[in-house]
Amino acid sequence: MISIECRVSSAKGRKFFFSLLVTFYSLLLLSGCGFHLRGSQTERVQLPPTYLAGAAGPLQRELRHYLAISEVPVVDRQKDAQLVIDLIGEEVQRRVLSVGSTGKVEEYEVHYAATYAVRRADGESVIPRETLDQQRDYTFSESEVLAKDTEQERLVQDMRRGVVRQMMRRLEAALSKSP
Repeated sequence: MISIECRVSSAKGRKFFFSLLVTFYSLLLLSGCGFHLRGSQTERVQLPPTYLAGAAGPLQRELRHYLAISEVPVVDRQKDAQLVIDLIGEEVQRRVLSVGSTGKVEEYEVHYAATYAVRRADGESVIPRETLDQQRDYTFSESEVLAKDTEQERLVQDMRRGVVRQMMRRLEAALSKSP
């Protein structure tokens, strides 16, 4: 009787150990192929002291946050900067994407665009005036208006983050090409 109980607990132990081993190797393979959860890792940029010009707003806050995570010094005076990012503007538009058979809106498309330029402290252009944009669509229901408004705000925030990442990748590429 005692030996039977030992075999059962031993089989459970082997099963647990095997499942733990499989989980470990699965995680090892996923990390080895470059898989990361979305938003779990921010690409770091290496930039000289930077000044953000333009109106304070959500785009500037997002860019300032990104630069802080990357440990890029953001200076308060333009004369202290080696690089100036001119945030010219951002625009959010929503348009009807599809209408149901009853004539009610079923889907919207949200379009986000940000215009910027980058120059060195001496005025030399690194990136001329450029507009980056993204768009997303979402379903709409009149019975869930508040939830859909929140969804739209989150989509805009996600697109803003995407544009900031794209802006930084372009800036790094432009700086690596110039002397």
